[in-house]
Amino acid sequence: MSQITKDYSSENIFIGSPTPAVWRIISNLGFKEVPIWHLPWEIKKYMIDNIAQSLANITIVKEFIGKREFKREKYRCFLKTHSS
Repeated sequence: MSQITKDYSSENIFIGSPTPAVWRIISNLGFKEVPIWHLPWEIKKYMIDNIAQSLANITIVKEFIGKREFKREKYRCFLKTHSS
């Protein structure tokens, strides 16, 4: 992860994850948590397209329902801007 932030230091980087271990790692790399409604439009559009494609695939829907049986953390969004 640190190599990616170095390679793309002049770019904005978005990471979303429901995993606390990932949250800790990316927080240490300078990423800031951002509420989903404050994300740039391009990221929101990508997420909407991704969800629409996933819902079109019944296998993914079944997997999602199966995974929801386990207790999971909330999905958090992080953004690192090239000026950060």
